[in-house]
Amino acid sequence: PQIKPNTNNNAPPPPAPPQQKPAAAASPPPTPTPPPPAPAQNTKNTMPRLRRPTAHLRNPDNTPLSEDNRDRLMGLLTERATKTLLMYCTETNQALFHWLHAYLREHPIPRDGSWEEVNGDSFLRGLLNGAQAVVRENPSVEDLYNNTDEQVIDPRQVAQRIIEIRAQIAEEFRKDLDDVKEENQWLLMEVLMASLHSMDFMECTDDDCGVNN
Repeated sequence: PQIKPNTNNNAPPPPAPPQQKPAAAASPPPTPTPPPPAPAQNTKNTMPRLRRPTAHLRNPDNTPLSEDNRDRLMGLLTERATKTLLMYCTETNQALFHWLHAYLREHPIPRDGSWEEVNGDSFLRGLLNGAQAVVRENPSVEDLYNNTDEQVIDPRQVAQRIIEIRAQIAEEFRKDLDDVKEENQWLLMEVLMASLHSMDFMECTDDDCGVNN
């Protein structure tokens, strides 16, 4: 028998073929996390300066107190440079003379203490970070009776001037230190000659010296 096609319009449509899900897109590589910011360094109270060498860089031939001697020398240079500037100010700037003299009295450079204090770094750092001051030529007179002109002092400029004078004095020291060996020899020779002269005088009798009683 011949099969007739199904012409019934109410028949359900054939099931649709299953749809394939699109492949998931490749995820982008993770963004690297930036490193945390470095802690802020406190540069308020720091200044470029010579550091003490570490143990493996020290010269084994140096004396045991070589580093302390250097600190004392730098402190001496700083102090002498400050007093040299004071000497200049006695004739050129009385207001700066009184101000700097008071600052040196309040912030002396010690001989003992931390190396930053002994070598004068703390003294200069205080000037470099100091605020401007308004002073008069004669601060001992009350403002009501002081008719001198006011003057603005910049401590930073004062510190820079001291540093320049310190370098000049260091050059003078360097030339003088080159003669230390010769000075030592002359001193030993003078003492030796004085000792020999004293021995000859003690051995000299009255008869030998031609002294008659």
